[in-house]
Amino acid sequence: MQIITTPNDIQSWAIAARNQNQRIGFVPTMGYLHEGHCSLLKTARQHCDQLVLSIFVNPTQFGPNEDFDRYPKNWEGDLDRAKTCGVDIVFHPDAEGMYPTSDKPNPIEDRVHTWINALHTNGSHDLLHQLCGQFRPGHFQGVATVVAKLFDMVQPHTAYFGEKDYQQLQVIHRMVDDLHVPVEIKGCPIVREADGLAMSSRNTYLSITDRKRALCLYQAIQTAQRLITNGCTNPLRITQAAMECVQSATDRIDYVTLCDAKTLTPLHTWQAPSVLAIAAWIGTTRLIDNVIFP
Repeated sequence: MQIITTPNDIQSWAIAARNQNQRIGFVPTMGYLHEGHCSLLKTARQHCDQLVLSIFVNPTQFGPNEDFDRYPKNWEGDLDRAKTCGVDIVFHPDAEGMYPTSDKPNPIEDRVHTWINALHTNGSHDLLHQLCGQFRPGHFQGVATVVAKLFDMVQPHTAYFGEKDYQQLQVIHRMVDDLHVPVEIKGCPIVREADGLAMSSRNTYLSITDRKRALCLYQAIQTAQRLITNGCTNPLRITQAAMECVQSATDRIDYVTLCDAKTLTPLHTWQAPSVLAIAAWIGTTRLIDNVIFP
């Protein structure tokens, strides 16, 4: 397993690999790997000749009062997991490499001359401002921009993303489609703990008591699934039932929304595919979860 730290070096490696007709699979992460990340890596490993994992905590997708400075890290643990999953290349750039200083001083946002915005094609629904976009302004602009840069550097044939970050996945799909980026995007199912909690690097913030409270998100999903299985097609009833579960144990709710699976606009009448998306706070930790109804 090789570690590469600069954009120029990873780009040179990718060009050489492609010239040898090697198929490149790519899993971009911010590190602190867990079994959810490993699931992405193991899936990618089955379909590529060269597997690239990036580890980069991207500052441009964090707001001023968010957890950039305390985002969990475990470099040695990440390398161990990467080796176990069969990773060939770990791309581990720093912020200076990803966002060169040029003639701009700090803060880092001032170094970025070009941003990526991802809109729904008809212009009526802005993917960046649905769901999490209402509560994390600038977040998806930062996500789309760093992913576009990573795609240009790594030059993958296929990139793998978890469906837990469902809105992120839709933004990346839209970016790739609109800009004709020659990368296939694969969404992979949510990986859960034995008790149903969706795996997340931020789960490490939770105390034992708060972790138990966090299970209300999965309980809300199960409630919605039961209603739909039993024939309920009323989005308001489904949403209200899920909301009651989340309200029972969280400190603050950003949203509990049943929405169109592609545009992410809230549903007033039942249609499929759709997704029930949840974002709520347990203490100072913001958690998200979702379930797709195909």
